[in-house]
Amino acid sequence: MKLLSKFGGFAKREPLGCCFAAAFSLALVGAFATAFAFVFYAVFAPALMRNAVKSATGFDATAQRVYANLFTGYCEIENLSIDNGEIYNLGDALPDKNFITAKKIEMELSPLALLRGKLRVSEFRADVPHINCIRLNNYTCNVDEFVGGMRKITEAAAGLSFSLRLETAVYTDCSASAKPISKKQNIDMSFERNGVSDTAKMLGELAAAFDAADAMFISNALLKQ
Repeated sequence: MKLLSKFGGFAKREPLGCCFAAAFSLALVGAFATAFAFVFYAVFAPALMRNAVKSATGFDATAQRVYANLFTGYCEIENLSIDNGEIYNLGDALPDKNFITAKKIEMELSPLALLRGKLRVSEFRADVPHINCIRLNNYTCNVDEFVGGMRKITEAAAGLSFSLRLETAVYTDCSASAKPISKKQNIDMSFERNGVSDTAKMLGELAAAFDAADAMFISNALLKQ
Protein backbone atom coordinates (compact mmCIF):
# COMPACT_ATOMS: atom_id res chain seq x y z
CA MET A 1 0.00 0.00 0.00
CA LYS A 2 2.83 2.40 0.85
CA LEU A 3 4.41 1.72 -2.55
CA LEU A 4 1.16 2.48 -4.35
CA SER A 5 0.72 5.62 -2.29
CA LYS A 6 4.23 6.81 -3.17
CA PHE A 7 3.64 6.04 -6.84
CA GLY A 8 0.37 7.99 -6.74
CA GLY A 9 2.15 10.95 -5.18
CA PHE A 10 4.88 10.82 -7.81
CA ALA A 11 2.27 10.66 -10.59
CA LYS A 12 0.61 13.82 -9.26
CA ARG A 13 3.90 15.72 -8.95
CA GLU A 14 5.49 14.46 -12.20
CA PRO A 15 2.75 13.34 -14.62
CA LEU A 16 5.01 13.58 -17.65
CA GLY A 17 7.77 11.59 -15.99
CA CYS A 18 5.27 8.98 -14.87
CA CYS A 19 3.92 8.54 -18.42
CA PHE A 20 7.45 8.26 -19.75
CA ALA A 21 8.34 5.64 -17.14
CA ALA A 22 5.20 3.63 -17.93
CA ALA A 23 5.83 3.81 -21.68
CA PHE A 24 9.45 2.80 -21.22
CA SER A 25 8.43 -0.13 -19.03
CA LEU A 26 5.89 -1.32 -21.60
CA ALA A 27 8.42 -0.98 -24.40
CA LEU A 28 10.97 -2.94 -22.38
CA VAL A 29 8.48 -5.70 -21.63
CA GLY A 30 7.48 -5.79 -25.31
CA ALA A 31 11.11 -6.01 -26.40
CA PHE A 32 11.78 -8.91 -24.03
CA ALA A 33 8.58 -10.68 -25.16
CA THR A 34 9.52 -10.23 -28.82
CA ALA A 35 13.04 -11.51 -28.23
CA PHE A 36 11.68 -14.50 -26.33
CA ALA A 37 9.20 -15.31 -29.13
CA PHE A 38 11.97 -15.00 -31.74
CA VAL A 39 14.29 -17.35 -29.84
CA PHE A 40 11.42 -19.76 -29.06
CA TYR A 41 10.47 -19.98 -32.74
CA ALA A 42 14.08 -20.31 -33.91
CA VAL A 43 14.65 -23.18 -31.47
CA PHE A 44 11.36 -25.06 -31.88
CA ALA A 45 10.49 -24.42 -35.55
CA PRO A 46 12.81 -27.26 -36.76
CA ALA A 47 11.15 -29.71 -34.36
CA LEU A 48 7.68 -28.52 -35.44
CA MET A 49 8.53 -29.08 -39.11
CA ARG A 50 10.09 -32.48 -38.43
CA ASN A 51 7.09 -33.62 -36.37
CA ALA A 52 4.64 -32.39 -39.03
CA VAL A 53 6.45 -34.32 -41.78
CA LYS A 54 6.85 -37.42 -39.60
CA SER A 55 3.19 -37.54 -38.56
CA ALA A 56 1.92 -36.97 -42.11
CA THR A 57 4.27 -39.30 -44.02
CA GLY A 58 6.01 -41.63 -41.57
CA PHE A 59 9.37 -40.43 -42.92
CA ASP A 60 11.94 -39.02 -40.51
CA ALA A 61 14.04 -35.96 -41.34
CA THR A 62 17.36 -34.68 -39.99
CA ALA A 63 19.43 -31.67 -40.99
CA GLN A 64 22.88 -30.30 -40.28
CA ARG A 65 21.62 -26.75 -39.89
CA VAL A 66 18.19 -25.10 -39.69
CA TYR A 67 17.55 -21.36 -39.48
CA ALA A 68 14.05 -19.93 -38.98
CA ASN A 69 12.98 -16.28 -38.71
CA LEU A 70 9.73 -15.58 -36.85
CA PHE A 71 9.14 -12.15 -38.41
CA THR A 72 9.72 -12.95 -42.09
CA GLY A 73 8.81 -16.66 -42.05
CA TYR A 74 12.07 -17.38 -43.87
CA CYS A 75 13.50 -20.85 -43.23
CA GLU A 76 16.79 -22.25 -44.45
CA ILE A 77 17.75 -25.93 -44.18
CA GLU A 78 21.20 -27.26 -45.04
CA ASN A 79 22.18 -30.90 -45.67
CA LEU A 80 18.72 -32.31 -45.20
CA SER A 81 18.27 -36.08 -45.09
CA ILE A 82 14.84 -37.74 -45.19
CA ASP A 83 14.82 -41.46 -44.40
CA ASN A 84 12.32 -44.01 -45.68
CA GLY A 85 9.60 -45.35 -43.41
CA GLU A 86 10.02 -48.68 -41.63
CA ILE A 87 8.06 -50.57 -44.28
CA TYR A 88 10.90 -49.93 -46.76
CA ASN A 89 13.55 -51.36 -44.45
CA LEU A 90 14.37 -54.59 -46.30
CA GLY A 91 17.76 -55.22 -44.74
CA ASP A 92 20.62 -56.18 -47.04
CA ALA A 93 18.30 -56.23 -50.07
CA LEU A 94 18.00 -52.42 -49.80
CA PRO A 95 20.95 -51.15 -47.77
CA ASP A 96 20.31 -47.47 -48.57
CA LYS A 97 17.75 -46.25 -46.00
CA ASN A 98 17.80 -42.69 -47.32
CA PHE A 99 14.92 -41.34 -49.39
CA ILE A 100 15.90 -37.73 -50.17
CA THR A 101 19.19 -35.87 -49.79
CA ALA A 102 19.06 -32.09 -50.18
CA LYS A 103 22.00 -29.70 -50.09
CA LYS A 104 19.85 -26.72 -49.31
CA ILE A 105 16.18 -25.86 -48.98
CA GLU A 106 14.89 -22.31 -48.61
CA MET A 107 11.26 -21.59 -47.74
CA GLU A 108 8.99 -18.82 -46.60
CA LEU A 109 6.42 -20.26 -44.21
CA SER A 110 3.55 -18.98 -42.10
CA PRO A 111 4.69 -19.28 -38.45
CA LEU A 112 1.07 -19.47 -37.23
CA ALA A 113 0.28 -22.32 -39.63
CA LEU A 114 3.43 -24.15 -38.51
CA LEU A 115 2.30 -23.98 -34.90
CA ARG A 116 -0.85 -25.82 -36.04
CA GLY A 117 1.24 -28.51 -37.76
CA LYS A 118 0.69 -27.12 -41.27
CA LEU A 119 3.13 -25.85 -43.90
CA ARG A 120 1.72 -22.77 -45.63
CA VAL A 121 4.40 -21.98 -48.21
CA SER A 122 4.82 -18.75 -50.16
CA GLU A 123 8.31 -19.54 -51.48
CA PHE A 124 10.16 -22.83 -51.95
CA ARG A 125 13.64 -23.46 -53.40
CA ALA A 126 15.39 -26.82 -53.19
CA ASP A 127 18.69 -28.21 -54.45
CA VAL A 128 18.37 -32.01 -54.32
CA PRO A 129 21.39 -34.12 -55.35
CA HIS A 130 19.63 -37.47 -54.92
CA ILE A 131 16.29 -39.21 -54.47
CA ASN A 132 15.91 -42.93 -53.78
CA CYS A 133 12.59 -44.24 -55.12
CA ILE A 134 11.32 -47.66 -54.03
CA ARG A 135 8.26 -49.58 -55.24
CA LEU A 136 7.40 -52.57 -53.06
CA ASN A 137 4.30 -53.65 -55.02
CA ASN A 138 1.59 -52.20 -57.25
CA TYR A 139 0.12 -50.25 -54.33
CA THR A 140 3.12 -49.27 -52.18
CA CYS A 141 5.74 -46.77 -53.32
CA ASN A 142 7.73 -44.38 -51.15
CA VAL A 143 7.32 -41.45 -53.56
CA ASP A 144 3.53 -41.92 -53.65
CA GLU A 145 3.42 -42.24 -49.88
CA PHE A 146 5.56 -39.18 -49.20
CA VAL A 147 3.82 -36.92 -51.71
CA GLY A 148 0.39 -38.07 -50.51
CA GLY A 149 1.30 -37.34 -46.89
CA MET A 150 2.75 -33.92 -47.69
CA ARG A 151 -0.43 -32.95 -49.55
CA LYS A 152 -2.31 -33.24 -46.24
CA ILE A 153 -0.21 -30.65 -44.42
CA THR A 154 1.00 -28.35 -47.21
CA GLU A 155 -0.81 -25.32 -48.58
CA ALA A 156 0.52 -22.97 -51.25
CA ALA A 157 0.03 -19.27 -50.63
CA ALA A 158 -1.15 -17.06 -53.50
CA GLY A 159 1.71 -16.06 -55.79
CA LEU A 160 3.90 -19.02 -54.81
CA SER A 161 7.50 -19.03 -56.04
CA PHE A 162 8.79 -22.56 -56.63
CA SER A 163 12.21 -23.81 -57.71
CA LEU A 164 13.56 -27.37 -57.74
CA ARG A 165 16.81 -28.86 -58.97
CA LEU A 166 17.28 -32.64 -58.99
CA GLU A 167 20.53 -34.30 -60.06
CA THR A 168 20.17 -38.09 -59.77
CA ALA A 169 17.60 -40.72 -58.86
CA VAL A 170 17.64 -44.42 -58.12
CA TYR A 171 14.49 -46.40 -58.86
CA THR A 172 14.19 -49.80 -57.18
CA ASP A 173 11.32 -52.10 -58.13
CA CYS A 174 10.58 -54.97 -55.76
CA SER A 175 7.27 -55.91 -57.37
CA ALA A 176 8.54 -57.61 -60.53
CA SER A 177 10.64 -60.39 -58.99
CA ALA A 178 11.97 -61.80 -55.73
CA LYS A 179 15.18 -59.85 -56.18
CA PRO A 180 14.88 -56.03 -56.31
CA ILE A 181 15.77 -54.44 -59.65
CA SER A 182 17.52 -51.06 -59.36
CA LYS A 183 18.18 -48.42 -61.97
CA LYS A 184 20.18 -45.21 -61.49
CA GLN A 185 19.41 -42.19 -63.62
CA ASN A 186 21.07 -38.84 -64.14
CA ILE A 187 18.05 -36.55 -64.04
CA ASP A 188 19.80 -33.17 -64.07
CA MET A 189 16.49 -31.30 -64.05
CA SER A 190 15.78 -27.69 -63.10
CA PHE A 191 12.22 -26.43 -62.76
CA GLU A 192 11.12 -22.94 -61.74
CA ARG A 193 7.82 -21.07 -61.59
CA ASN A 194 7.00 -17.67 -60.05
CA GLY A 195 3.70 -16.04 -59.14
CA VAL A 196 1.85 -19.37 -59.16
CA SER A 197 -1.92 -18.97 -58.84
CA ASP A 198 -2.93 -22.49 -59.89
CA THR A 199 -1.01 -25.13 -57.90
CA ALA A 200 -2.60 -28.06 -59.74
CA LYS A 201 -1.45 -26.63 -63.06
CA MET A 202 2.08 -26.14 -61.72
CA LEU A 203 2.22 -29.74 -60.46
CA GLY A 204 1.12 -30.92 -63.89
CA GLU A 205 3.96 -28.93 -65.47
CA LEU A 206 6.40 -30.35 -62.91
CA ALA A 207 5.19 -33.87 -63.70
CA ALA A 208 5.72 -33.20 -67.41
CA ALA A 209 9.28 -32.08 -66.64
CA PHE A 210 9.93 -35.37 -64.83
CA ASP A 211 8.42 -37.27 -67.76
CA ALA A 212 10.82 -35.48 -70.10
CA ALA A 213 13.67 -36.57 -67.83
CA ASP A 214 12.46 -40.19 -68.05
CA ALA A 215 11.41 -40.22 -64.40
CA MET A 216 7.79 -41.33 -64.62
CA PHE A 217 8.09 -43.02 -61.22
CA ILE A 218 8.15 -39.47 -59.78
CA SER A 219 5.65 -37.80 -62.13
CA ASN A 220 3.00 -40.47 -61.48
CA ALA A 221 3.05 -39.61 -57.77
CA LEU A 222 2.60 -35.88 -58.47
CA LEU A 223 -0.45 -36.51 -60.66
CA LYS A 224 -2.28 -38.62 -58.06
CA GLN A 225 -5.11 -36.78 -56.26
